[in-house]
Amino acid sequence: MLERLFGRSKSSAAASAASSREAEEVQLRRLSEYHALAKDCVSRAVTYEENRALASALSHYKKAVELISEALTLQVPKQAQKGAKQTEELLRWHTSCIDRVKHLDGRARGKTQGRG
Repeated sequence: MLERLFGRSKSSAAASAASSREAEEVQLRRLSEYHALAKDCVSRAVTYEENRALASALSHYKKAVELISEALTLQVPKQAQKGAKQTEELLRWHTSCIDRVKHLDGRARGKTQGRG
């Protein structure tokens, strides 16, 4: 009786566990959506770079870095295997995109400085 008055009842504990699972599923779904967006952005950036549209490639790499940074702030449960896999992939892409941004920024600066 006291537990029901002052503590959690069994039904509220079960409801809390269910809402916690829902929150984890929402975070996993958000991670998957960010992953898909980042993948598309990186793919477009690579295509632009291959076609020598360097300004477009640079802007897409920068957008990918933004998306990936946001995705990596999500609180994804450690035991979620799919989430862990996507997070690892996002981390690799993040490093690669930052490298490409530095490289392309350097090329752009070199061209503008060489003209003066």
